[in-house]
Amino acid sequence: MTLTSRYSGLRIHFVFKEMCCGIRPNIVMQLCLIFSKQVHIIFPIIFFIICLFLVTLPFYVSSWEVGIGLVLIVSGIPVYFIFIYWKNKPLWLIRTSGKLSIIVAHLVQPSY
Repeated sequence: MTLTSRYSGLRIHFVFKEMCCGIRPNIVMQLCLIFSKQVHIIFPIIFFIICLFLVTLPFYVSSWEVGIGLVLIVSGIPVYFIFIYWKNKPLWLIRTSGKLSIIVAHLVQPSY
């Protein structure tokens, strides 16, 4: 793995962490503070502009890495619907999922 690919991976991680975990809870918190009259309206507006800049700039600067990250995130949607959301799964799928979980747990088990 080269240094540039590590930076690309970090860039992908940063963009989607900000999109998924950073902006939404902070905006909700800012709105709660506005409605409770504890902060002036200009601070959440400035905060939103800064967050918007942090999320949209990587789309312009490194669209290839952001596209790869989008594909990775979107590819998790069918996995969620098949293994989590679907309640009446066939027995073969339940068994295979259980065996796969055990194999992965053994593979990533730390050795002390």
